[in-house]
Amino acid sequence: TTRRGLALGAAQSGNSPQPLDSVGGCVRAGSSLVGWWQAESNANDSAGSYNGQAPNGVSYVSGKVGQAFSLNGSSQSVQIPYATNLVTTGLTVEVWVNPAHQVSSQVFVFGQTYGRQLIVRPGTTGVSVGFLVTDTNGNFYGVYSSRQIPIGQWTHLAGTWNGTNLVLYVNGALDRSATLSLPTIGNSGCPFSIGG
Repeated sequence: TTRRGLALGAAQSGNSPQPLDSVGGCVRAGSSLVGWWQAESNANDSAGSYNGQAPNGVSYVSGKVGQAFSLNGSSQSVQIPYATNLVTTGLTVEVWVNPAHQVSSQVFVFGQTYGRQLIVRPGTTGVSVGFLVTDTNGNFYGVYSSRQIPIGQWTHLAGTWNGTNLVLYVNGALDRSATLSLPTIGNSGCPFSIGG
């Protein structure tokens, strides 16, 4: 089972994520948060009205902070219906992840088909992380972690897009970034997914 502890949201601004506190816990959510799925025994959005559904079921386990979604890494996910308010021009996606095993293919941590995606993919000793956006023609642009994140350990991931810079943070530290010349990022109109 792949376990993902989620404190996740898409922010209205492209600001860098807030740093973790000294004991590795979460900080309070900012006022520009548009979605936050805490996994506290449900898939409800604690910041807004974008509640998720789990069509193939999910379990809840102890997370880094509170509970976490426990997903099987392939068919289980939380589906969040498409809403225009979730398709922001700048965004930050944050999540705690704890992969229980190696993934066999690319898997959403959070994403929208042909839009914006925080993903993991197979590695050798851990899993690799990517943060991607598409242009309006469906072409992908991304940054990929410089190292694999470990299996069986909690890792904090954050991806930001401010309209110019695509940035990936691992455990609060800048890992990779790219400057892109995209007038706007793609919006497929597809639902969003946590896992799957």
